[in-house]
Amino acid sequence: QKKFQGLISPLVINETIKNVSKKLKPGAKIRLIFYLKKANLLQTPSASIEEIINCETVIEPKDAPILATARKNKTDFLITLDRKHFLLPQVINFARPTIIITPGVFVKNWVLKPQS
Repeated sequence: QKKFQGLISPLVINETIKNVSKKLKPGAKIRLIFYLKKANLLQTPSASIEEIINCETVIEPKDAPILATARKNKTDFLITLDRKHFLLPQVINFARPTIIITPGVFVKNWVLKPQS
């Protein structure tokens, strides 16, 4: 229905490919690249060093580039499986109006639920 446009940063693409290559069987990297292309995600500009440093005040330095890029691109949602670092009250408040949620909550509340 094309309700949403998925965004992804070059950093996320590279990190995902690196992790899949390291942790899964060799064919997994090829499948990941295939599905990333098929998903038709819009590649976003990365955040600046200043924007990343600003985010380090509320989140682990390794996660700051992700948060900074979401803020820079004024995304409606930041969808993550990283509950430990992203789903903390100070991070959620800092990211507003971007909503930080898990994929399951996003699907349940925004994809499957009719929006008015």
